[in-house]
Amino acid sequence: MPEIRDIYTDTEAMDIGTLHTRRAAIIESAPKNDDGSPRFTDLGDEPLSELLAINRALRKKVATANGGKRASVSKKQPKPSLEDLL
Repeated sequence: MPEIRDIYTDTEAMDIGTLHTRRAAIIESAPKNDDGSPRFTDLGDEPLSELLAINRALRKKVATANGGKRASVSKKQPKPSLEDLL
């Protein structure tokens, strides 16, 4: 089994499209549950390690493509006080 550091190096060299294609192939190869969703618990260590590395590389590359900005997270509206409700 390859070291995770080696997998990170390999995935860092891939472009975003290739990473998405590889990720989809790994997920498609996973055994399916009764509802058709992938059962990741039955994947081996190597495909799981590669998925981890791919997701890490995608987060970095997408953030870089967005100018280093993270995706915006909506803030929850403050709950009204009891006095505001009365």
